[in-house]
Amino acid sequence: MIDVRCHLGILAVAGSMLVGCSAAAEGPSDPFPPRPQPIEVMAIDPCRVLTPEQLASRGLTPEDRNYAEPVVGGDTTYACGWGNSWTADFSYSAQMMPVDAASAVGGPGSQVRVIAGYGAVRNMVRENTSPMCELVVDAADGRVMRLQVQVIGLKPDGSTPSIDETCREAERLGVDALGTARTLTP
Repeated sequence: MIDVRCHLGILAVAGSMLVGCSAAAEGPSDPFPPRPQPIEVMAIDPCRVLTPEQLASRGLTPEDRNYAEPVVGGDTTYACGWGNSWTADFSYSAQMMPVDAASAVGGPGSQVRVIAGYGAVRNMVRENTSPMCELVVDAADGRVMRLQVQVIGLKPDGSTPSIDETCREAERLGVDALGTARTLTP
């Protein structure tokens, strides 16, 4: 079984890269559409953005989670990861970060997307790892919800889910997590 703590370690390292990108040359200040509603992600427990029903639809339970508070760029962030290679094809994570989503624009292979009405930057990672897809969602001014999905299991035919399947699953995670987070916003 894959240890979700490893996935949370990836969040911390990749998060520091996200913060580091914010010092890059200035590009367009806001490539995202207006938000349906600001989400104060720093006030939300990331382990609550998926309901028990949403976890069950992914072959997971609330007990399959691991919470962490990685420090990224000097700021404490809040992260939750879920995974169980016995019952799920993917591991999932949500990280709440006090950074601007525009800092994720322009990375190699990044794409600006719209998920549940929110602007997001999609990054695909597949070198030296199982396929992984990340969404950096523009939740509020200077606040992001960072979502990652990584392959941890095989499909019934024994093949590994493709990067495209992984990113579709990341977008499904985004729709569910954003929908729940909107109800949790103070």
